[in-house]
Amino acid sequence: MKDIILDDSTQINVEKYFGSMYTNNINEQWKLIAPGRSPLLVKLNGEENYRKYNSITFKPNWGTFIEGDLFEE
Repeated sequence: MKDIILDDSTQINVEKYFGSMYTNNINEQWKLIAPGRSPLLVKLNGEENYRKYNSITFKPNWGTFIEGDLFEE
């Protein structure tokens, strides 16, 4: 797996990622959005397994995880 690791050790699997990303300069956040019905795979710091998310929000420059919208199957 190919992961991006955030400052707080959150791992985002980007091996098959073809979604979108945008920044919000007002409140200084970045957001990754999963492509279609393919979820983002994210392992939060201290967790053993990846969870599926529709989108996640984190601090700029690959900073700390803020929140995520869990994927429902």
